[in-house]
Amino acid sequence: MTGAIFRVMLLALVRDRGALAMAFIVPTVFFLVFASIFAASSGGDYRPRVAVSIAADAPDVDAFLTALQADDGLTITATARDGEADVRTAVKRGRADVGLAILPSETGQRPRFTVIVDPARDVAAQVLRANVERAFAMAYVIPPSMAVSAAGFSPQVALETVAGGPSGTNEVAYSAGAVALLFLLLSAVHGAVSLFDERDSGVLERIVAGPGGTRPLVDGKFLYLTVLGVAQMAVIFALAWLVYGVDLPASLAPWTVITVAASAAAAGLALTLTTLFNTRQQALTFANVTVLILSALGGSMIPRFLMPPLLRQLGWVTPNAWALEAYTSVFWRGDPWSTLVLPLTLLTAVAGGGLLLARRNIRRLETL
Repeated sequence: MTGAIFRVMLLALVRDRGALAMAFIVPTVFFLVFASIFAASSGGDYRPRVAVSIAADAPDVDAFLTALQADDGLTITATARDGEADVRTAVKRGRADVGLAILPSETGQRPRFTVIVDPARDVAAQVLRANVERAFAMAYVIPPSMAVSAAGFSPQVALETVAGGPSGTNEVAYSAGAVALLFLLLSAVHGAVSLFDERDSGVLERIVAGPGGTRPLVDGKFLYLTVLGVAQMAVIFALAWLVYGVDLPASLAPWTVITVAASAAAAGLALTLTTLFNTRQQALTFANVTVLILSALGGSMIPRFLMPPLLRQLGWVTPNAWALEAYTSVFWRGDPWSTLVLPLTLLTAVAGGGLLLARRNIRRLETL
Protein backbone atom coordinates (compact mmCIF):
# COMPACT_ATOMS: atom_id res chain seq x y z
CA MET A 1 0.00 0.00 0.00
CA THR A 2 2.84 2.38 0.86
CA GLY A 3 4.42 1.75 -2.54
CA ALA A 4 1.13 2.31 -4.33
CA ILE A 5 0.56 5.64 -2.60
CA PHE A 6 4.12 6.69 -3.44
CA ARG A 7 3.56 5.74 -7.11
CA VAL A 8 0.26 7.65 -7.31
CA MET A 9 1.78 10.80 -5.86
CA LEU A 10 4.84 10.53 -8.13
CA LEU A 11 2.66 10.18 -11.23
CA ALA A 12 0.57 13.15 -10.11
CA LEU A 13 3.72 15.23 -9.80
CA VAL A 14 5.04 14.17 -13.21
CA ARG A 15 1.75 14.97 -14.91
CA ASP A 16 1.38 18.36 -13.23
CA ARG A 17 3.77 20.66 -15.09
CA GLY A 18 3.06 23.51 -12.71
CA ALA A 19 3.95 21.38 -9.68
CA LEU A 20 7.14 20.18 -11.41
CA ALA A 21 8.18 23.74 -12.09
CA MET A 22 7.49 24.73 -8.47
CA ALA A 23 9.46 21.76 -7.19
CA PHE A 24 12.58 22.00 -9.37
CA ILE A 25 12.79 24.93 -11.81
CA VAL A 26 11.69 27.84 -9.61
CA PRO A 27 13.96 26.92 -6.64
CA THR A 28 16.90 26.54 -9.02
CA VAL A 29 16.36 29.98 -10.54
CA PHE A 30 15.86 31.44 -7.07
CA PHE A 31 19.15 29.94 -5.90
CA LEU A 32 21.13 31.11 -8.92
CA VAL A 33 19.91 34.69 -8.59
CA PHE A 34 20.60 34.97 -4.87
CA ALA A 35 23.91 33.11 -5.06
CA SER A 36 25.14 35.55 -7.72
CA ILE A 37 24.02 38.56 -5.69
CA PHE A 38 25.52 37.43 -2.39
CA ALA A 39 28.75 36.26 -4.02
CA ALA A 40 29.20 39.69 -5.56
CA SER A 41 28.20 41.60 -2.43
CA SER A 42 30.77 39.69 -0.38
CA GLY A 43 33.44 41.56 -2.34
CA GLY A 44 34.91 38.85 -4.50
CA ASP A 45 33.30 40.03 -7.74
CA TYR A 46 32.68 43.66 -6.87
CA ARG A 47 34.33 45.96 -9.41
CA PRO A 48 33.29 49.57 -8.79
CA ARG A 49 32.70 51.77 -11.82
CA VAL A 50 35.10 54.70 -11.72
CA ALA A 51 34.84 58.04 -13.55
CA VAL A 52 38.22 59.81 -13.80
CA SER A 53 38.96 63.50 -14.30
CA ILE A 54 42.45 64.85 -15.02
CA ALA A 55 43.16 68.52 -14.32
CA ALA A 56 44.77 70.42 -17.20
CA ASP A 57 47.75 71.41 -15.06
CA ALA A 58 48.27 67.97 -13.52
CA PRO A 59 51.69 66.38 -14.13
CA ASP A 60 52.11 63.51 -16.57
CA VAL A 61 49.86 60.70 -15.35
CA ASP A 62 50.10 58.21 -18.21
CA ALA A 63 52.07 55.70 -16.16
CA PHE A 64 49.63 56.04 -13.25
CA LEU A 65 46.56 55.56 -15.48
CA THR A 66 48.15 52.53 -17.13
CA ALA A 67 48.73 50.94 -13.73
CA LEU A 68 45.24 51.85 -12.53
CA GLN A 69 43.52 50.47 -15.65
CA ALA A 70 45.57 47.28 -15.45
CA ASP A 71 44.00 46.47 -12.08
CA ASP A 72 41.09 44.07 -12.56
CA GLY A 73 39.46 45.31 -9.35
CA LEU A 74 38.09 48.42 -11.09
CA THR A 75 36.05 49.32 -14.15
CA ILE A 76 37.10 52.68 -15.58
CA THR A 77 33.96 54.04 -17.24
CA ALA A 78 35.26 57.45 -18.39
CA THR A 79 38.46 59.49 -18.43
CA ALA A 80 38.31 63.19 -19.27
CA ARG A 81 40.37 66.37 -19.02
CA ASP A 82 38.99 69.04 -16.68
CA GLY A 83 35.82 67.03 -16.11
CA GLU A 84 35.67 67.20 -12.33
CA ALA A 85 32.13 68.62 -12.35
CA ASP A 86 31.03 65.84 -14.70
CA VAL A 87 32.56 63.25 -12.38
CA ARG A 88 30.59 64.65 -9.43
CA THR A 89 27.41 64.51 -11.48
CA ALA A 90 28.10 60.92 -12.59
CA VAL A 91 28.61 59.82 -8.98
CA LYS A 92 25.57 61.71 -7.70
CA ARG A 93 23.33 60.29 -10.45
CA GLY A 94 24.64 56.75 -9.93
CA ARG A 95 26.24 56.45 -13.38
CA ALA A 96 29.55 55.78 -11.60
CA ASP A 97 30.06 54.18 -8.20
CA VAL A 98 32.95 56.47 -7.36
CA GLY A 99 34.95 59.26 -8.98
CA LEU A 100 38.64 60.14 -9.06
CA ALA A 101 39.93 63.66 -9.67
CA ILE A 102 43.65 63.82 -10.51
CA LEU A 103 45.05 67.21 -9.52
CA PRO A 104 48.46 68.91 -9.40
CA SER A 105 50.39 68.74 -6.15
CA GLU A 106 52.30 71.56 -4.51
CA THR A 107 55.61 70.29 -5.90
CA GLY A 108 54.12 69.69 -9.33
CA GLN A 109 56.10 66.49 -9.83
CA ARG A 110 53.48 63.99 -8.75
CA PRO A 111 49.71 64.31 -8.70
CA ARG A 112 47.38 64.39 -5.75
CA PHE A 113 43.96 62.80 -5.80
CA THR A 114 40.41 63.40 -4.66
CA VAL A 115 38.09 60.43 -4.33
CA ILE A 116 34.51 61.56 -4.97
CA VAL A 117 31.90 59.25 -3.46
CA ASP A 118 28.29 58.98 -2.43
CA PRO A 119 28.37 58.05 1.29
CA ALA A 120 26.14 55.03 0.64
CA ARG A 121 28.87 53.58 -1.59
CA ASP A 122 31.72 53.96 0.85
CA VAL A 123 32.95 50.47 0.00
CA ALA A 124 33.63 51.69 -3.56
CA ALA A 125 35.75 54.54 -2.17
CA GLN A 126 37.76 52.09 -0.08
CA VAL A 127 38.40 49.84 -3.07
CA LEU A 128 39.41 52.79 -5.25
CA ARG A 129 41.72 54.25 -2.62
CA ALA A 130 43.57 50.96 -2.25
CA ASN A 131 43.98 50.74 -6.03
CA VAL A 132 45.15 54.37 -6.28
CA GLU A 133 47.85 53.71 -3.68
CA ARG A 134 49.02 50.62 -5.54
CA ALA A 135 49.02 52.31 -8.95
CA PHE A 136 50.78 55.38 -7.53
CA ALA A 137 53.55 53.27 -6.07
CA MET A 138 54.01 51.35 -9.31
CA ALA A 139 54.08 54.53 -11.41
CA TYR A 140 56.17 56.86 -9.26
CA VAL A 141 57.91 55.05 -6.45
CA ILE A 142 58.98 51.50 -7.26
CA PRO A 143 59.65 49.42 -10.37
CA PRO A 144 56.98 46.92 -11.51
CA SER A 145 59.12 44.02 -10.28
CA MET A 146 58.43 45.15 -6.69
CA ALA A 147 54.67 45.57 -7.14
CA VAL A 148 53.90 43.30 -4.19
CA SER A 149 55.11 45.98 -1.79
CA ALA A 150 53.20 48.80 -3.51
CA ALA A 151 50.62 49.15 -0.75
CA GLY A 152 53.23 50.63 1.55
CA PHE A 153 53.38 53.93 -0.37
CA SER A 154 50.65 56.48 0.24
CA PRO A 155 49.90 59.37 -2.14
CA GLN A 156 47.91 62.45 -1.17
CA VAL A 157 44.29 61.29 -1.31
CA ALA A 158 41.39 63.44 -0.13
CA LEU A 159 37.79 62.31 0.18
CA GLU A 160 34.82 64.34 -1.08
CA THR A 161 31.23 63.25 -0.60
CA VAL A 162 28.32 64.14 -2.85
CA ALA A 163 24.80 63.72 -1.51
CA GLY A 164 21.67 65.75 -1.09
CA GLY A 165 21.60 65.38 2.67
CA PRO A 166 23.32 63.74 5.65
CA SER A 167 24.62 60.25 4.94
CA GLY A 168 22.63 58.49 7.68
CA THR A 169 19.35 60.15 6.71
CA ASN A 170 19.88 59.28 3.05
CA GLU A 171 20.48 55.64 3.86
CA VAL A 172 17.36 55.51 6.03
CA ALA A 173 15.33 56.98 3.16
CA TYR A 174 16.68 54.30 0.81
CA SER A 175 15.95 51.55 3.34
CA ALA A 176 12.41 52.84 3.84
CA GLY A 177 11.72 52.63 0.11
CA ALA A 178 13.46 49.27 -0.32
CA VAL A 179 11.70 47.53 2.57
CA ALA A 180 8.34 49.12 1.83
CA LEU A 181 8.43 48.01 -1.81
CA LEU A 182 9.24 44.41 -0.88
CA PHE A 183 6.34 44.10 1.53
CA LEU A 184 4.10 46.13 -0.75
CA LEU A 185 4.50 43.46 -3.44
CA LEU A 186 4.06 40.57 -1.00
CA SER A 187 0.92 42.15 0.45
CA ALA A 188 -0.48 42.76 -3.02
CA VAL A 189 0.03 39.10 -3.91
CA HIS A 190 -1.80 37.90 -0.81
CA GLY A 191 -4.65 40.28 -1.57
CA ALA A 192 -4.85 39.18 -5.19
CA VAL A 193 -5.11 35.44 -4.44
CA SER A 194 -8.46 36.11 -2.78
CA LEU A 195 -9.80 35.81 -6.33
CA PHE A 196 -9.64 32.03 -5.85
CA ASP A 197 -11.65 32.24 -2.64
CA GLU A 198 -14.33 34.15 -4.48
CA ARG A 199 -14.32 31.62 -7.31
CA ASP A 200 -14.62 28.66 -4.92
CA SER A 201 -17.37 30.32 -2.88
CA GLY A 202 -19.45 31.11 -5.96
CA VAL A 203 -19.04 34.89 -5.71
CA LEU A 204 -17.23 35.03 -9.05
CA GLU A 205 -20.07 33.19 -10.78
CA ARG A 206 -22.62 35.67 -9.48
CA ILE A 207 -20.47 38.63 -10.50
CA VAL A 208 -20.06 37.20 -14.01
CA ALA A 209 -23.85 37.10 -14.32
CA GLY A 210 -23.99 40.84 -13.71
CA PRO A 211 -23.90 43.54 -16.40
CA GLY A 212 -20.19 44.32 -16.03
CA GLY A 213 -18.88 40.74 -16.07
CA THR A 214 -15.62 40.17 -14.23
CA ARG A 215 -14.24 43.65 -14.87
CA PRO A 216 -15.70 45.29 -11.72
CA LEU A 217 -14.15 42.53 -9.59
CA VAL A 218 -10.67 43.02 -11.01
CA ASP A 219 -10.92 46.80 -11.01
CA GLY A 220 -12.19 46.83 -7.43
CA LYS A 221 -9.32 44.67 -6.25
CA PHE A 222 -6.84 46.81 -8.19
CA LEU A 223 -8.19 49.95 -6.50
CA TYR A 224 -8.17 48.33 -3.05
CA LEU A 225 -4.60 47.01 -3.39
CA THR A 226 -3.39 50.40 -4.63
CA VAL A 227 -4.94 52.27 -1.69
CA LEU A 228 -3.66 49.64 0.76
CA GLY A 229 -0.18 49.97 -0.71
CA VAL A 230 -0.18 53.75 -0.33
CA ALA A 231 -1.23 53.35 3.31
CA GLN A 232 1.54 50.82 3.96
CA MET A 233 4.17 53.06 2.37
CA ALA A 234 2.86 56.05 4.34
CA VAL A 235 3.34 54.23 7.65
CA ILE A 236 6.95 53.28 6.88
CA PHE A 237 7.97 56.69 5.57
CA ALA A 238 6.19 58.40 8.46
CA LEU A 239 8.34 56.38 10.86
CA ALA A 240 11.43 57.30 8.84
CA TRP A 241 10.44 60.95 9.24
CA LEU A 242 9.49 60.88 12.93
CA VAL A 243 12.26 58.61 14.18
CA TYR A 244 15.18 59.24 11.81
CA GLY A 245 14.56 62.72 10.45
CA VAL A 246 13.87 61.90 6.79
CA ASP A 247 12.32 65.12 5.49
CA LEU A 248 9.02 63.72 4.24
CA PRO A 249 6.97 66.95 4.56
CA ALA A 250 9.36 68.86 2.28
CA SER A 251 8.99 66.17 -0.42
CA LEU A 252 5.37 65.22 0.19
CA ALA A 253 4.10 66.01 -3.33
CA PRO A 254 6.67 63.94 -5.30
CA TRP A 255 6.54 61.21 -2.65
CA THR A 256 2.77 60.95 -3.09
CA VAL A 257 3.01 60.65 -6.88
CA ILE A 258 5.77 58.04 -6.70
CA THR A 259 3.98 56.04 -4.02
CA VAL A 260 0.67 55.96 -5.90
CA ALA A 261 2.46 54.83 -9.08
CA ALA A 262 4.49 52.18 -7.21
CA SER A 263 1.40 50.86 -5.38
CA ALA A 264 -0.58 50.68 -8.63
CA ALA A 265 2.31 48.84 -10.30
CA ALA A 266 2.43 46.34 -7.42
CA ALA A 267 -1.32 45.81 -7.67
CA GLY A 268 -1.25 45.27 -11.42
CA LEU A 269 1.71 42.91 -11.24
CA ALA A 270 0.19 40.88 -8.38
CA LEU A 271 -3.14 40.47 -10.18
CA THR A 272 -1.41 39.39 -13.38
CA LEU A 273 0.79 36.82 -11.63
CA THR A 274 -2.17 35.46 -9.68
CA THR A 275 -4.50 35.03 -12.65
CA LEU A 276 -1.91 33.03 -14.61
CA PHE A 277 -2.68 29.90 -12.56
CA ASN A 278 -5.59 27.60 -11.90
CA THR A 279 -5.16 27.01 -8.16
CA ARG A 280 -4.54 29.26 -5.18
CA GLN A 281 -1.46 27.31 -4.08
CA GLN A 282 0.23 27.49 -7.47
CA ALA A 283 -0.50 31.20 -7.80
CA LEU A 284 0.65 32.05 -4.27
CA THR A 285 3.89 30.07 -4.52
CA PHE A 286 4.88 31.34 -7.95
CA ALA A 287 3.91 34.94 -7.24
CA ASN A 288 5.80 35.03 -3.93
CA VAL A 289 8.96 33.60 -5.47
CA THR A 290 8.69 36.02 -8.39
CA VAL A 291 8.29 38.94 -6.00
CA LEU A 292 11.37 37.88 -4.04
CA ILE A 293 13.44 37.58 -7.22
CA LEU A 294 12.24 40.95 -8.53
CA SER A 295 12.93 42.55 -5.16
CA ALA A 296 16.43 41.09 -5.02
CA LEU A 297 17.28 42.23 -8.55
CA GLY A 298 15.63 45.61 -8.01
CA GLY A 299 17.65 46.52 -4.90
CA SER A 300 15.11 45.93 -2.14
CA MET A 301 17.42 43.44 -0.40
CA ILE A 302 20.93 44.47 -1.47
CA PRO A 303 21.90 47.76 -3.16
CA ARG A 304 22.23 47.16 -6.88
CA PHE A 305 25.66 48.74 -7.17
CA LEU A 306 27.06 45.74 -5.26
CA MET A 307 25.73 43.30 -7.86
CA PRO A 308 27.57 41.87 -10.88
CA PRO A 309 27.13 43.97 -14.05
CA LEU A 310 24.66 41.53 -15.64
CA LEU A 311 22.34 41.47 -12.62
CA ARG A 312 22.69 45.23 -12.26
CA GLN A 313 21.36 45.65 -15.79
CA LEU A 314 18.63 43.06 -15.30
CA GLY A 315 17.46 45.04 -12.30
CA TRP A 316 16.13 47.75 -14.62
CA VAL A 317 13.29 45.44 -15.70
CA THR A 318 11.86 45.42 -12.16
CA PRO A 319 9.42 47.96 -10.71
CA ASN A 320 11.52 48.00 -7.53
CA ALA A 321 14.50 49.53 -9.33
CA TRP A 322 12.45 52.31 -10.93
CA ALA A 323 10.58 53.13 -7.72
CA LEU A 324 13.82 53.20 -5.71
CA GLU A 325 15.41 55.37 -8.39
CA ALA A 326 12.54 57.82 -8.04
CA TYR A 327 12.70 57.86 -4.24
CA THR A 328 16.47 58.32 -4.38
CA SER A 329 16.07 61.28 -6.73
CA VAL A 330 13.72 62.96 -4.28
CA PHE A 331 15.19 62.19 -0.86
CA TRP A 332 18.85 61.62 -1.66
CA ARG A 333 19.81 63.81 -4.60
CA GLY A 334 17.22 66.54 -4.37
CA ASP A 335 16.57 66.32 -8.11
CA PRO A 336 13.84 68.28 -9.92
CA TRP A 337 10.50 66.83 -11.01
CA SER A 338 11.80 66.25 -14.54
CA THR A 339 13.96 63.34 -13.35
CA LEU A 340 10.82 61.48 -12.24
CA VAL A 341 9.22 61.36 -15.68
CA LEU A 342 10.87 58.13 -16.82
CA PRO A 343 10.44 56.05 -13.63
CA LEU A 344 6.85 57.25 -13.20
CA THR A 345 6.04 56.44 -16.82
CA LEU A 346 7.41 52.91 -16.46
CA LEU A 347 5.62 52.28 -13.16
CA THR A 348 2.37 53.51 -14.69
CA ALA A 349 2.90 51.23 -17.67
CA VAL A 350 3.35 48.23 -15.35
CA ALA A 351 0.18 49.19 -13.48
CA GLY A 352 -1.91 49.65 -16.62
CA GLY A 353 -0.51 46.61 -18.41
CA GLY A 354 -0.97 44.44 -15.33
CA LEU A 355 -4.59 45.52 -14.94
CA LEU A 356 -5.38 44.78 -18.60
CA LEU A 357 -3.73 41.35 -18.45
CA ALA A 358 -5.56 40.50 -15.24
CA ARG A 359 -8.89 41.42 -16.82
CA ARG A 360 -8.14 39.06 -19.68
CA ASN A 361 -6.71 36.22 -17.58
CA ILE A 362 -9.56 36.09 -15.10
CA ARG A 363 -11.89 34.87 -17.81
CA ARG A 364 -10.17 31.50 -17.54
CA LEU A 365 -11.19 31.21 -13.90
CA GLU A 366 -14.85 31.46 -14.88
CA THR A 367 -14.70 28.02 -16.51
CA LEU A 368 -12.56 26.24 -13.90
